[in-house]
Amino acid sequence: MDDRARDMGQIAQSTYDILVIGGGINGAAIACRAADKGLKTVLLEKNDFASGTSSKSTKLMHGGLRYLETLEFGFVKEALKERFIQLKKYPQFVKPLPFIIPVYNSSPRPLWLVRLGVFLYDVLSGRNIIEKHRSLSVDEVCQLVPGIKSNGLRGGVMYYDAQMDDTALCLANISSAVQAGAYAVHHMEVQCFIKKDGKAVGVEAYDVLGKKNFNVYSKKIICAVGPWANVFLEKETGRKPAGIRMTKGVHLVCKGQVSREAILFQTKKDKRIFFVIPWKGNTLVGTTDTDFTGNPDDVCAQDEDIAYLLKEVNHFFSGSMFSKENILETFAGLRPLVFQKGCPSKVSRKHVIEDSDSGVIYVMGGKFTTYRKIAEDTLEFIRKN
Repeated sequence: MDDRARDMGQIAQSTYDILVIGGGINGAAIACRAADKGLKTVLLEKNDFASGTSSKSTKLMHGGLRYLETLEFGFVKEALKERFIQLKKYPQFVKPLPFIIPVYNSSPRPLWLVRLGVFLYDVLSGRNIIEKHRSLSVDEVCQLVPGIKSNGLRGGVMYYDAQMDDTALCLANISSAVQAGAYAVHHMEVQCFIKKDGKAVGVEAYDVLGKKNFNVYSKKIICAVGPWANVFLEKETGRKPAGIRMTKGVHLVCKGQVSREAILFQTKKDKRIFFVIPWKGNTLVGTTDTDFTGNPDDVCAQDEDIAYLLKEVNHFFSGSMFSKENILETFAGLRPLVFQKGCPSKVSRKHVIEDSDSGVIYVMGGKFTTYRKIAEDTLEFIRKN
């Protein structure tokens, strides 16, 4: 009998304190924290661990400079604190990264406002600051970013955030959960909830590899499935919910490295920002932020997404580095944002934890950087309820 078959037999014969559905970063962190607290924990993931949004991010561990514009100072401060914690805890996966913001005559935010923004960012970092920002002249921007267009360039600023290996960070949390005593099983698709007297007491799950169904029982069930939250809410309630709003983020990986620093550009048309980031010897360009209403399993980078990013990045660079022929890879992830009307890029990235009438706990929204805090808040929610 192999380890997986043995684990499946053990899982089916036990009743757990905590059952986590979802093997992305939030599910992994919740399972890790629960196991650390001595709770009997099992995590089920229908695909590979970190196969969804948690491996398709912009690879940034950041406070969120743009959230200052919507006056979310508390949220930014919390994220900057979490960034510091991750830099210390996982230095092999999370590393400091300087960012350059070039400002043009046509930029939607003038140079003085950008300088004010990064100054506030440093202030909110407090003692968790990586390094203080500094102003850049036109010549300095051009030297640091070869190929950048200088026509209309007013100067820029350099500030500091962090870059992460999102997949490795998620897997590290899964590994820590298992070391603390949790079971974590991939390719186990939860198909429905098992209820007793109107309360969820377990799940029926299908082992995709073993081609068998298993019933798994638990005192508490946590649904940390990211963009699949609405799917589970509909499974449970039988009606179409509006728990989350999915927005799609598309990225391009282009051959060659433009700069050792990341670059943050402001688009004139919709005032969005996008990044050009060094990534494993190449350059990551992204991201888009558009509503997505389809099946989360079907999300992908479409031709119009690729064309949009190439058009925007080539507005700022001369030469042919950013061409369709130079794209090594494209990927798309879904942001599972708490439902809110308005422009996708302005929807809050804060998280919400709620329980349904049957007692299933749903973790919705949030951003990668604050995953540890989300896990803490989830366990505290259980303690209070």
